[in-house]
Amino acid sequence: MTLLSCSKEEPVQFYTSPFYYYSEDNSKILYNAKENDGPLTFFFRRGDYKEVTTDVDNFTVLSRYYGKDATHVYYKYTAIENVDAESFTWDGYLSVSKDKNHVYFPEPETNANRLKVVKDADPETYEKVEILHHDCLKWYQDKDHYFYNHIKVDADKETMSFEAPYLPFDKQYIFSVENGIVRKIKYTGQITVLDNHLIRDSLVYYFNAGCDSLTRKIPYEDPDRYKSYYSFDERIFRIDNSIYIRGLVFLAHIVDANTFEVLDYPYCKDNNHVYYGEKLITDADPETFEVLSPKYAKDKNHVYDEGELLPDYTPDEFEEDSWGRFPTEKDYGKAPPRSRSSSSWDDDD
Repeated sequence: MTLLSCSKEEPVQFYTSPFYYYSEDNSKILYNAKENDGPLTFFFRRGDYKEVTTDVDNFTVLSRYYGKDATHVYYKYTAIENVDAESFTWDGYLSVSKDKNHVYFPEPETNANRLKVVKDADPETYEKVEILHHDCLKWYQDKDHYFYNHIKVDADKETMSFEAPYLPFDKQYIFSVENGIVRKIKYTGQITVLDNHLIRDSLVYYFNAGCDSLTRKIPYEDPDRYKSYYSFDERIFRIDNSIYIRGLVFLAHIVDANTFEVLDYPYCKDNNHVYYGEKLITDADPETFEVLSPKYAKDKNHVYDEGELLPDYTPDEFEEDSWGRFPTEKDYGKAPPRSRSSSSWDDDD
């Protein structure tokens, strides 16, 4: 491959930022404004370089888009006016910038030369709220306050609980994040945590399916008539005489909550009916219904494929072969072909 032109600028610290470069004569720091060209721009063609600073000896790359010299902080190639350059740092874990005075939002508004201050945040104690395996939840705290996505939340610092991470609560309110906005819900009595997505007070269950989801309220009569069913992420539970999937009542007046069970989701049944996901399997016999795999099932009369009747097969003949395959699958009843890597080869054969 022949390269028609090559860039002569050298990156300052390529693995921190692919955009900051020394000029050809090493007298300036430049920023490659052709960001969308990707890192190979440096090797294959000249970029659109903007001058950042002539203070080359004191220039430090802080992050992908931030750098600073002895007197200024730069976002890309724009000098930021409202920060303290000497103490300014970029916190990659928090995805915020800080100096001795303030915590700042990750980046300025378009074409702005000032960073937005995170109101009332203390830079020394500002940190992320550790919520394991819930990276989409953007909760932060300092010594006095809680913040969501760097905006202060009116929560009580002493009583705030993240035991149910999608429905944190303090002594008065539940905090529901819906479309990036924190909504306060006043509750009654004491909170009982059922799981990460479901809590209740003395009158109502509160369910939140996950990040940025609407919190659903479900009034109840008897807390002892609650049951949770193992169903991976579908969140199936019983409240009083109803079954709920993801917070929505499931086939009201059809499902018998007293005998409902999850067989191997999406297959479920009660004494009267069989269900696949959120639909009724018409004419299935619950007494003889048998789940064969997440895809296949059968009863005394029929075979089912993802809850739909599978024609041309009888229940008696629809059995697994010794390799766990079913009659509808390729090579049913035949040994799988041996791969060359797993076979022994004899040169005399």
